[in-house]
Amino acid sequence: MASYKKPFIVMAAHPVNGHVQPVRLVASELIKHGYEITVLLPSAYKESFEKLDLTFVSLTGIADYTEKDFDTLQPERNYWPPGLEQMVYRSIVPTRAIFRQARALQSILYDLKAREPDRSIVMVQESWFRGSVPMLLRIPGLIYVPVIALGVTPFMMPSIDFLPIGVRAFPDTSPASRAKVKAWCRNMLHAFERAQREFQWVLEDLGLEMGKELPHVSERFQLPEAHLQMCIPSLELPRTDMPPNMRFIGGVPASDTDVWVGQPAWWDELEGNRGQRDIIAVTQGTMDIDYTELIIPTIDALRNRADTIVVVILGWKGARLPEEISIPAHIHVVDYVPYTELLKHATLFVTNGGYNGVQQAVSHGVPILKAGLDGDKMATGNRIEWAGCGLDLWVTRPTVEQVREGVETVLKDSKIRAKALEMQKEAKRYDPIKRIIEQIEAMAVWKDADLKTPTWVSVYGDDEVGKEELDIDER
Repeated sequence: MASYKKPFIVMAAHPVNGHVQPVRLVASELIKHGYEITVLLPSAYKESFEKLDLTFVSLTGIADYTEKDFDTLQPERNYWPPGLEQMVYRSIVPTRAIFRQARALQSILYDLKAREPDRSIVMVQESWFRGSVPMLLRIPGLIYVPVIALGVTPFMMPSIDFLPIGVRAFPDTSPASRAKVKAWCRNMLHAFERAQREFQWVLEDLGLEMGKELPHVSERFQLPEAHLQMCIPSLELPRTDMPPNMRFIGGVPASDTDVWVGQPAWWDELEGNRGQRDIIAVTQGTMDIDYTELIIPTIDALRNRADTIVVVILGWKGARLPEEISIPAHIHVVDYVPYTELLKHATLFVTNGGYNGVQQAVSHGVPILKAGLDGDKMATGNRIEWAGCGLDLWVTRPTVEQVREGVETVLKDSKIRAKALEMQKEAKRYDPIKRIIEQIEAMAVWKDADLKTPTWVSVYGDDEVGKEELDIDER
């Protein structure tokens, strides 16, 4: 009998840094467990991923982009209102990229099948990667392999229990609330019309039969065999209509993929602090580089707090603030510091709501102050406030006074601190890599009958009411 070979692993992600880096961390851990990995990503990530022992395949054409290209691909996007409308408009470029992504994925699968026909293949993708959708919908002529989707953002599939992205909303299972949610979802479909139309067109170009029923683009999360949400249950809004393919596996793990070198000279202040002074970590993520939104107001808010150590992360290696911004001695501005290193020492995390940073704060038991409304950040804010581990200012550009008051509120709130520590304990009970490997090994021996039939449940109904009747706070 031939000896068992671990399945080939194919990995991919939505081409934004916050979606890609968790995949890199997972890949590094799977390599340690003996898996042979092929990664499909834009060419900008080639240098970073080729430091790992894997095969890197670059996307081409319209699919070869990152968030740094958004202003070129969609220069008008910033004029759209933040929240739902802006996020839906941003989705057009990723939807158009499906064609090239799907073709590249099929080429990888074809090559692996030709190399070892009897060896299993499992796809482990970040959940926002759309290039597997044609395969998951069983478009004729495509090679099919089981798919594990890793949720590294808030779980964004609509629910009947709360209003979707773009509003401040929390779970409510009352009949009146559910009627409002269904009506609101139905009325918001117009915002998705163009994205849904582009979704249908690209799938038809890839061979989808004309007239075949499609899921709404926001419901595609139900298609993979498994959706492993990389957070603890406490950081997600509870819902009664959770898809059967969804399971919680704990947050994105820290990894020794890259050894951090070149610590700044002032780092000893943090190492030797031992709780004597508050240490406030500040970030605006990697996608929002207008530092006047959060970083500069935070510097000004904490300028006279000399008894506090403040570390501001600019998000990109080589990034700098304008020279006219004066920085007092207790505030340190740095282009890059790994969250895992800084949050070991922090007593507060000020963030625009990037999900990976929030996850890292939770895993370290650090309370959160959030300000940021674009993309999925409203959804992240809902989860922070529902969990009780922080405070959301519900603005993208807070005033200096709003930041100052927010910092004081969170630092003095013993309930927030206690909840953050409670969630840290919860996070320690999970081993996400172990759970991913268990799912991979289960799928590696699946037969065709075990594979998921492409089905989905929709919350979109026929109820139509005027927006003025919904009484929704769209802050």
